[in-house]
Amino acid sequence: MSKEQIKTGEAVPAIPTTFWGYIKSFGPGLVVVLTWLGAGDLVNSATAGSNYGYALMWGLALSLLFRYFIVDVIARYHLCNQHGETVISAFKRIHPIVPILLGIAVFAFGHIYSSYMIKGIGEATHYLVYGFGPSWLWSLFWVSVIGILVFSGRFDRVQKVFYATLALLTLSLIGIAIYSGPDVVGIARGTFLFEIPEDQGSFSALLIIVSLVGAVAGSVANLLYPYFMQQKGWSGPKYRKVQRYDLLFGIIIIIVLDLAVWVVGAELLHPKGLTISSIDDLANLLVIALGKAGGVIFYVGVLAALFNALSGAAMGYSYLLVDIIHKIKTDEKLPIDKDKVGKMTSYKAFVLWCLVSPLIWLVPGMPDFITMTVLGNAASAVLFPVISLALWYITATPKFIGRDFTNKWWENVIIAILVIVGFVMSYYSIVQIAEKVLQLI
Repeated sequence: MSKEQIKTGEAVPAIPTTFWGYIKSFGPGLVVVLTWLGAGDLVNSATAGSNYGYALMWGLALSLLFRYFIVDVIARYHLCNQHGETVISAFKRIHPIVPILLGIAVFAFGHIYSSYMIKGIGEATHYLVYGFGPSWLWSLFWVSVIGILVFSGRFDRVQKVFYATLALLTLSLIGIAIYSGPDVVGIARGTFLFEIPEDQGSFSALLIIVSLVGAVAGSVANLLYPYFMQQKGWSGPKYRKVQRYDLLFGIIIIIVLDLAVWVVGAELLHPKGLTISSIDDLANLLVIALGKAGGVIFYVGVLAALFNALSGAAMGYSYLLVDIIHKIKTDEKLPIDKDKVGKMTSYKAFVLWCLVSPLIWLVPGMPDFITMTVLGNAASAVLFPVISLALWYITATPKFIGRDFTNKWWENVIIAILVIVGFVMSYYSIVQIAEKVLQLI
C-alpha cells in the first residue's frame, strides 16, 4: 500500500492470481492504446498502406517495439522508485526547468492532437449520415458528448466506454481487413527488409516514417499511462507484473488494429495506384473499392477510434498537466489523490482547453484532417530525444529509482539507441515539416 493510500484509507486493488483475474484487472493499457490509436496510428497506417503498400511496415513494427519499451520504463519508475514519486517529480529534481518545458509542450499538444481529432470525427460522422448536416456541427456534437464523459475525471466510466467501442473497432477494421485479403508474404517483406521506396502521393516515404515514430515512439502521450495506472489504484512494485501484462495486452490490440488499417490501404488502394491526401479521398476511394456499405463499415471504426482518442487525450493530458502544475508549485513528490484530480479547477480548465480551443480549426479554409494528423505527429518526434534522455537518467541512477530497479546493461543500450534515433528523427522531422509548410503556403 502506498503512503497516499494509507493516508486516505483508500481500498487497494487485489493482485490477480489467475488468468481471468489478470484479464479482469486490465484497463489502463487498453485506455492508453486506444488513445494512441486515433492520435495518429489510424491515419498514418492508412496513408502508408495506400501510398507504399507494405514497404514501410518496418517503421510501424520498430515504432511499436520502441513504444512498449519506453512506456514500460515509465511505468517501472512510477511503481518502483524509492521515493514514491511521479515521473514529473523526478524530472523536477533533474532541473526545475524540465517540468516547465514539458508543461508548455503538453499544453501545446493538447491543442494540436485534439485539433485533428475533432476535425476528423466531424468528417467521419458527416460521411456516415450520408451528408446530413455540416461536418463542423457533428464535431460540436461529439465535443459536447465527450466533455460530459470526461469532465468529472472518472476513469472507471471512461474505461467501460472504451471496452464497448473496442467491439466496434474489432468488427469494423478487422472485418474489412479480412475482406481485403491480407498478403502475409508482403507483410513479412515489409516488416523485415527495411525498404525506403520512391516517394508517392502527397507525403514522402521519409515523412511517413518520421510521423510513425513521432506518433508511436516519441509521443508525449506515452506519459499518460502512469496516470491511468494511478486511477486504477496501482501503486508499488507489487503491481509490476499485472502492469506489464496490462501494457502487453494493450500493445497486442494496437498491433492488430494498426495492421488491419494498413491492410485496407495496401490491398484495396495501393494496387490501383490510388493515394490519400485528404479524408474525402479516403472516403471516396473506399466506396470505389468496397461499395457504399463497405465504406460505412470502415468509417464506423474510424468514428470509434477518434471518439476514444479524443476522450483519452482530453482526460489523460489533463491528468498530466495537473500533476505538472502541482509539482512546479509545490515540493510534494507523491501523486495527487486520484479521487481529487477530477474535482480540481485546473483539471476542468484543461479539459475545456483540449476540447474547445481546437474548434477554431473548423473554420473553412483550414488544413484538412490528414495533413494536420501527419504534420502533428511528425512534430511530436522533436520531443522524443528530450523525454528519452530524462527517462534514461532517472532510471539508470540509483538515487532516483533505487538500486533494486535501475536499468540493466542491455536496457541502457536500448535507451541509448533510442536517444540517438530520436535525435536523427527530430532533425528529419524539422526538415520535413518545414518543406510541407512551404508547400501549403
